[in-house]
Order: sequence, then structure tokens, then C-alpha cells
Amino acid sequence: MSPNLLEQRTSDKSHALIPPRCRARAIKGNDDVDCLVERTTHCEYRETFDFSDFCTHPRKQEIAARTEPETRGKSGKKPTL
Repeated sequence: MSPNLLEQRTSDKSHALIPPRCRARAIKGNDDVDCLVERTTHCEYRETFDFSDFCTHPRKQEIAARTEPETRGKSGKKPTL
């Protein structure tokens, strides 16, 4: 594969693969997304600031949407952050 083609593929963020272990929660009011993957699991897209883990995956909003049913409380309401 030519370097230009490789660069093009890695810079096209809309096609980044989502690892099956990815879990995330959208933060109300901005574009940030909490990473919900256990800290014992390596994730190249996790950024830790103080006591918070943020998802930096290019498709983080899609991951959060996919994870949303798992993050809802028993009441069915979205958790507030």
C-alpha cells in the first residue's frame, strides 16, 4: 500500500473501526464523551484528565448512541452528568 493511500485511510475519520469493547456516554451540553471502558482494558482512544476518562475516537458520538440503552437507569431516563 502506498504511503499516500495509507495516510488517506487513517485521516478519513468516518471509517475508523469501532472496537467491540467500546462503551461511552455523551456529556450533556457539549461534544465530549465519557469513556466507559474499564481502566484495566487498554484503549488507544481513552484520554484521562484527573478522575475522568474521555473518548477521543473519531466516531465517539456513534459509540455513545450505541451504548445509551446500557447506560440508562432503571427508570429509563438518561443519566445526568
